[in-house]
Amino acid sequence: MRVLIHVLALLALSVLGLFLFVFFSARPDVMTDPATLAADGRLVNYCDLPVLDGRGKQARDIPKGNTPGCSYEHFPGPILKECAEPLVDGADDIRGLWQAVSGRSGHVERIEQCGSRTVVTAAGVIHDYGPNSTGGLNTNDTEGGVRFRIGDTSYCPRTSASMIWNDGVLDFHVLGWGPVVVRRYVEGDHLVWEYVDGSVTRMERLCQLPEFHRVPRRHVLRTPDERFKDLADYPWRPNYMEIDGLRIHYLDEGPATAAPVFLLHGEPTWSYLFRKMIPVLTAAGHRVIVPDLVGFGKSDKLREEADYSYELQVRMMTALIERLDLQEATFFGQDWGGLIGLRVIAQVPQRFARVVVSNTGLPAAAGLGGWLGYPFFRTLVWWLGDLSMAELRADLSFPRWVAYSYHVDDLPVGDVMSTLGGVVDSVAGYEAPFPNKDYKAAIQIMPYLVLSQLRENEKVWQETFENWQKPFLVAFTDSDPITKGGEQAFIDRIPGATSVTIRDAGHFVQEDAGPELAELINDFIAGRPVSGF
Repeated sequence: MRVLIHVLALLALSVLGLFLFVFFSARPDVMTDPATLAADGRLVNYCDLPVLDGRGKQARDIPKGNTPGCSYEHFPGPILKECAEPLVDGADDIRGLWQAVSGRSGHVERIEQCGSRTVVTAAGVIHDYGPNSTGGLNTNDTEGGVRFRIGDTSYCPRTSASMIWNDGVLDFHVLGWGPVVVRRYVEGDHLVWEYVDGSVTRMERLCQLPEFHRVPRRHVLRTPDERFKDLADYPWRPNYMEIDGLRIHYLDEGPATAAPVFLLHGEPTWSYLFRKMIPVLTAAGHRVIVPDLVGFGKSDKLREEADYSYELQVRMMTALIERLDLQEATFFGQDWGGLIGLRVIAQVPQRFARVVVSNTGLPAAAGLGGWLGYPFFRTLVWWLGDLSMAELRADLSFPRWVAYSYHVDDLPVGDVMSTLGGVVDSVAGYEAPFPNKDYKAAIQIMPYLVLSQLRENEKVWQETFENWQKPFLVAFTDSDPITKGGEQAFIDRIPGATSVTIRDAGHFVQEDAGPELAELINDFIAGRPVSGF
């Protein structure tokens, strides 16, 4: 036992050390030529490639390129535009602009080569490997994007890699000497990526930078209205509000002057999930507000998975509630609806009179667990790897569901609804928001983000819900393999919380017992005794 404790302590210290190095070690000074950073990379014709005839600068004569801060503000000019050194033996010419058509669909990157030097510019990041005039060989850079903030300081992970040619294949070695994590090579007209997890991305050549990649900003998709025509039992008029440049859809039914009931869906659903509950709630005289999260339903969808975050969803729903000026509201959340909605309540508690949750959670951890829990979970997802739907169904658990949704190339919404909740008859309604996989970035990445706010959620528990003085109802089902046992945290940490069990219902309680759940909420609002069913 003592040996095991020592081993676990050593492992924890190693992970902590790696975390501190990745996020808190000093970043190198920006070495990219300021004129190159200021140049407009969108004006370049990337099908007109420089001639590498040795009559210009060598790779070692040009300053190293690296990312300013956590991301560049616009697509910069080429780093190696003045270089004319011929490619080294064994290197294939993969220079140019490429866009993914499968795998990480929509991703765009520019590849520059000169001698043994390779520069990849994409998604706000500049990775530069090889001889140069200002720095070492390896990339010494960021992975791109802010992962967290402390005060006014933003933190993004440092990375280091080498890019070595091996018989026409460009191998990316982590830290320069570690294992190969990505391989790039040409196959026909495609540039192919192979990742260490077995996933593959294929890219096609472009001549001009697409408009939505000219700055590292969000590319927005909007599901065509005809996708939602003639949906059974969904007759309600859409309402829209633009928040932070995104159009958010919501239903607003019942008397406008009544105290509102705010219903928030989760993964991979939308307001359609509440079609069996809305009539029961409005018949009782309530105003019912039912939004679609960003990336879901009739709301706008961001094409890149990296554009989604837990904080984004909380911010958008908080803004919606404040702009609608909801007062004395009753909140109901299930799945991600609970994780997001509870954070919203913590920001504007004065707007809510009571809370109801079902099959959800608010995952949290303090201390070392708060720092390391999510990295450990991401490692577990990587270790579980690419699962088939059959493998998921054979052993359904939350980590395996996250691994499946994260690695699958095109999340089959209908199969997910039937697997997680036995939904069969209404599958078309849940597939409607997603004409193709380009629209599915949110439903693919959101499960992976469930544990991304452990420390922030712990603060919410301690400052808001452990001191909650308003009615709080916990109404979990007895047949949900994803959140089984999750009700205990609410029972233990929320003073005076009432708990009931909904029997013979799965993860999507709104489908299995929607009218009955709505009646339960009606009773809870009216102050009548509540019980399971």
